[in-house]
Amino acid sequence: MVTHEPPREVRLARELGLRFTFAGALVSAIEQARAAATGGDVVIMGGGDVRLVYERAGDA
Repeated sequence: MVTHEPPREVRLARELGLRFTFAGALVSAIEQARAAATGGDVVIMGGGDVRLVYERAGDA
């Protein structure tokens, strides 16, 4: 997840045991997601701003 400040607690982590990694920059988040996916798909979700940052960065 890309965020300015990670939350102290993530409800889905607590309730369902899901794991989250927080990054301060989109390109870094994509790189981390691709490494964790080990060849699998990586999905980028968010508003128009996220899409624009990704497009301006090129195929990170």
